[in-house]
Amino acid sequence: MSDTLSYICLFVLFYAAVLRLREMHISKKHQLLLAKKGFKRVDDSWSYFGMLSLHISFFIAVPYEIFFLQPIQNVPLQFFALSGFLFSQFVRYSALRALGEFWNTNIMAAKDNRLFVDTGPYKYIRHPNYLAVILEFLFIPLIGGCIFTSVIYTFLNAVVLYKRIKKEEAHLFCIDGYAATMQNKKRFIPNII
Repeated sequence: MSDTLSYICLFVLFYAAVLRLREMHISKKHQLLLAKKGFKRVDDSWSYFGMLSLHISFFIAVPYEIFFLQPIQNVPLQFFALSGFLFSQFVRYSALRALGEFWNTNIMAAKDNRLFVDTGPYKYIRHPNYLAVILEFLFIPLIGGCIFTSVIYTFLNAVVLYKRIKKEEAHLFCIDGYAATMQNKKRFIPNII
């Protein structure tokens, strides 16, 4: 069963890699559309390069751990991880659908633009797309029993996202109405009460 889960993990990893390539293409189209509307790229090269490097190396680290290290064999944990990954995809597609043409891999801002998204999962949390990425880094490796990759990349992703989210929110909170609408929402976990 564990070998089967390793193959499922590699399939999920391949799916995620194809998805990332598709997202890069969509992102480029959205950047061009937003540039025509007066938006400019405002993220720094460090956070973007850090994010890009992290994602690329992740697609190497998972198969490396599967083939050259001893992944754990804990079938209930691996099935839980597969369920967590499927949930992350629901969150991702909901966020991308809500953002529409505003979604892209760069932070884009316009001085005169007063638009922000507060529909879909943004009704409940400020950063559902980043939540999906967090869940992917956590759960994809665990499907194959790759505990080291899961722990290391979840930590590295937190470091990269910390700086990126700070920069992004610096621009978002300058938009009229954003603070009033979003400041009481948590970044990743909905307010239950």
